Amino acid sequence: MVSRAAVFLVLCFGFVLTANAAPRYLGEEIWYEVDSENFRVITDGDPKAVKTLVADLERYRAVATELLEVDPNTPKLTIYAAGDRDTYAGLVGAELAEMTNGLFDTSAEGSYALVNLDGRSIKKQLKAREFLFHEYTHFLSYNGNTIHFPYWYSEGFAEFMATMSFPKKGRYELGEIPQERAQTLMYAGLMPLDRLLRATVYNTDAEEKADVYASGWLLSHWLMMEGDKSEEFKQFVKAYNDGADPVKSLEKALGMSVEELEKAYVAAFDSGEYEVVSGEIPAHFKEAKPKVKRLPKRESVNILAGFIAQSGYNLQALDDLLSYAYHAGIYSTQLAAIKASADLRIGDFPKPATYSPVCLAAIASSPGT
Repeated sequence: MVSRAAVFLVLCFGFVLTANAAPRYLGEEIWYEVDSENFRVITDGDPKAVKTLVADLERYRAVATELLEVDPNTPKLTIYAAGDRDTYAGLVGAELAEMTNGLFDTSAEGSYALVNLDGRSIKKQLKAREFLFHEYTHFLSYNGNTIHFPYWYSEGFAEFMATMSFPKKGRYELGEIPQERAQTLMYAGLMPLDRLLRATVYNTDAEEKADVYASGWLLSHWLMMEGDKSEEFKQFVKAYNDGADPVKSLEKALGMSVEELEKAYVAAFDSGEYEVVSGEIPAHFKEAKPKVKRLPKRESVNILAGFIAQSGYNLQALDDLLSYAYHAGIYSTQLAAIKASADLRIGDFPKPATYSPVCLAAIASSPGT
């Protein structure tokens, strides 16, 4: 015979399992703002790890602005750094979360980056760091700049910059091959040079994209490091922007036939060894000391809602976030305004009757931010 106490324990244990299995809602996490001079990171990850990441981003920026010869007075970049896959999926939706580990976009409100830190894995954190370096290279290259780079170079050079490291205080290293690109080259081989040089985002399918990134990295590495052709390459970019044929203009700028270029390109691949250069971080750079602030629940929910409305990746999450805010007692007029703005963007114009008297009373009585 089973005692009542045993039944009670089984029921309680079953309740705990059910509670633990319940889905986690976006907004329930503890969120932080990690702020430096040029970066603002909103994260539910480990704030200490994110501080280290932001310090590296500031170092990277100091080196990259000089190497790229761009205006250092760039706008501050906001980064949404999800602590794990669940939070990332809450921000971008399950489908995008399966396909990506990071996104970068520009909207009317400005540029932003989104990345999955996945704090459970050092490898994932390194990948997140490389992603941010890659995308920030694009940000610097195209910010206030009318120059257009060929597809292979735009992505290949960003990959070249992505593995920058800081082994010693005041110094950086550059030139290592990203692991993912090494795997592509190993298993898929080189993309034919003629095809690579003529590749665009429009004539390259999803399967070839990884080939453009990997082979573009190799050709960029040779041009910047082994070929010592950086100055000649600038002439190619000028001709390319004037509408010249990408193959013929590269031949002319480098003083090499396409056959000679192909030979050097293949030789760089066959060597399997890629030079790494070491340099000094600019003397004027001062080490960043990012500030960490734990965000109040209402503020973090408003920030997340604003991002979802701005990006449009997962608008369903906005409704869920509003529901969570209402039940948690942190609903605000700002949140209502964000929802209204998102509805306007997608052409969803609710009639006044859609809002019940209870909902209207909740909005009217909710405290501001």
